Amino acid sequence: MSLQLVALTESGLRPVTVNIKIVLPTALGFDNNEWDQRLIQEAHERGIPPQILKGQVRQESPTFSNSEWRYEPCSADAARVSLGATLINTAPYNLYAMDAILQDAGFASTADLRNRLFIIDPQTHVRRGIRHGDTGITARAIWDASDSWNGHGEHWATQTCGALIAFLARGRTMDDFLDLLDTFTAQTPTAASYGVMQAMYETALTYQWSVPDPDHPGATSQSPRYLRDTPEAMALRHGGSIFVGGSEDVQRYWDSVSPTPPSFPTQEDFFDSFKRPLRNYTGGGASQANYGINIVDMYQYDYIPSQPAAIFN
Repeated sequence: MSLQLVALTESGLRPVTVNIKIVLPTALGFDNNEWDQRLIQEAHERGIPPQILKGQVRQESPTFSNSEWRYEPCSADAARVSLGATLINTAPYNLYAMDAILQDAGFASTADLRNRLFIIDPQTHVRRGIRHGDTGITARAIWDASDSWNGHGEHWATQTCGALIAFLARGRTMDDFLDLLDTFTAQTPTAASYGVMQAMYETALTYQWSVPDPDHPGATSQSPRYLRDTPEAMALRHGGSIFVGGSEDVQRYWDSVSPTPPSFPTQEDFFDSFKRPLRNYTGGGASQANYGINIVDMYQYDYIPSQPAAIFN
């Protein structure tokens, strides 16, 4: 990309025209480079230093695995999807509602992400993984068998959840809350986060996220299937989690930084301005106090952009 900058001079002198060429880096550091081109492009479109975006991927998904997925029975399903705002009764959530979506062969691999979770088999009373044919699985059934089991599990009970805090503040108990989770089918496709940026489906819709629908040329899709970082999704414009994560970063940044536009004495001050917005990416709780610090002060320096050629000739 090339820009032309016209610099104003003192009165009576001719303006000076400077041609500026924006050169995108070829790589970010020396590892997990298969993500670099998508990260560079998304960062370039949003004005985020690409090494910071890659550092955030490392914070969210240390192994850079494209199979990242996490169901949120409290902070998403109970709070807004099945209860709360009952989003599951509105479009596009209702297009991917359990259990009807199990019949969609194209969605099977996404629906089957719940097979990473467990239930207590109602017949044998033995803990086992969820299967594709299992229906009527409540959020409580998943919580009981997946939250904590011999020291392993999802550990939802130890995490901050606004819906639970508000519920307990009304004089109810944890047992009451678990009983509440037993009143609805777990909406694992739409009450979940996806990909290396751990992008929530609800967050994606906030940014009008959609991708070209490969099954219907000329149409678009908001299926959680394409929020995964699979080769299928990554081949589509804005497919996968990085577009949504980058959009959320920009929104958090402008929510946190003032004046607008800000000015910075040094490059270090500019980088530091990302710490608070990055922490807010996950809600800004005490458990995330080092979220932005890790990215800005450490991780980004492992992903310094490599230039394709000399900038100045």
